[in-house]
Amino acid sequence: MQNLGWMAFALVALVACVSMSFAEREDAANESEEPSPIEFKGTSNRGDLQEAIAAALSSAEAAASARGADFMIEYEVHKIEGRRGGFAGFDQLTVTIRVPDHPYWHGAENDAKADDADREDDR
Repeated sequence: MQNLGWMAFALVALVACVSMSFAEREDAANESEEPSPIEFKGTSNRGDLQEAIAAALSSAEAAASARGADFMIEYEVHKIEGRRGGFAGFDQLTVTIRVPDHPYWHGAENDAKADDADREDDR
């Protein structure tokens, strides 16, 4: 009967250790995840790559400038798509750029969260 008690204790301890291991792995995975980039698209109806990139950057700049005057946009060209020809005579080129996620892309609700976090840090 005593062996049964020790076996039950060992089983509970093993389950607890395995559960903690999975929780630690999940926490580590969540910490290592980088924020998703934000995408902006620009289209040229003349098939002009520079015009399409400029349109995508204009969209990103409009979103950033709504948050304040001092901003810089770092971006990468993620995708270039187009269609040309057909009865309608398409010559469309669309560029998708990605910018790294940053709190200023998310509006006033994040400003309040950041202010709260700053106050917590000051305590």
